Amino acid sequence: MIKYKHLTSPINLKKWRSDAISSNVDKIMFNDETLELVIKFNDGSYYTYYDIDFEEFVGVFSGSGVCRTSGSNRWGTWFVGKTPSVGAAVYDILVRRGAKYSRGGSLK
Repeated sequence: MIKYKHLTSPINLKKWRSDAISSNVDKIMFNDETLELVIKFNDGSYYTYYDIDFEEFVGVFSGSGVCRTSGSNRWGTWFVGKTPSVGAAVYDILVRRGAKYSRGGSLK
């Protein structure tokens, strides 16, 4: 259960799944009971990140990262300075801080 100062009642999120609009990330699932974030990347690989708080999840999903590279693939195009960027947010919020992770996972 997630509690925020500005809300009068707690949020019962449980599991939240969605497609990501990204040239890098296909789908995201966050479980607020286990604090696990599962990401399915467009190449078909899955990664599970552990001890992720709600703000980190929102940051990743909303793409609160800024691209540092440019390029394109069959899922889209990106450029230096592009924002929002889900892929850049994965790097900025999860990878750079050294979030614990493992390969694999499930969106169920």
